[in-house]
Amino acid sequence: MSGGAQFTKWEETVRNGGILIYDVGSTASGWSTAISTAETRFNALSTALSLKVKIRAAKPEEKASAHILVAAVNGSYTFDRGKSIPPGTGSLPANGNKGATEYKATTDGLVRAYIFLPLNSKHGDFMKVVMAVHEFFHASGLHEHSDLAKPDIMAETMMPSGPDKVEAGVFNSRMMPPIWMSNETGAKIANCWS
Repeated sequence: MSGGAQFTKWEETVRNGGILIYDVGSTASGWSTAISTAETRFNALSTALSLKVKIRAAKPEEKASAHILVAAVNGSYTFDRGKSIPPGTGSLPANGNKGATEYKATTDGLVRAYIFLPLNSKHGDFMKVVMAVHEFFHASGLHEHSDLAKPDIMAETMMPSGPDKVEAGVFNSRMMPPIWMSNETGAKIANCWS
């Protein structure tokens, strides 16, 4: 994310197709169930809010050209930002409460997104699903988080509340399930795909 932009559009050919294909790397095998459920939740929200984008897992022959690469890491990570640009780096917090999404872009838009999830997350399944849905929406091109007054799936702060609930936001928090998104956040994502 640079220049304070709310979002970055994917290349036109990707936007025209309306599908982002993801590949789960071997390091993220412990996230397989959560990611599969996250795909269902992402696509349901996309349909309900007319976001113009869906996600699906790569078929074996599509893995090398997947738009989104998902990996689980223990702390720091690196990612490809493009020709003649040094690799990007980052790190996840030790508490395992957050993932991260990074991007590879050209002047025509995004060409790849990288989702990094905590390797040794001790959270329950629902928190993992929430984290994966959140990162998939970042991978769709949305950089920012939801408004503090209206926390939703894109809240910057989310904490587990027992094994099957997640509290989104801090001061004006909201419990999930269900996983939900405000119309304002939805409009920003739809703008990424117009």
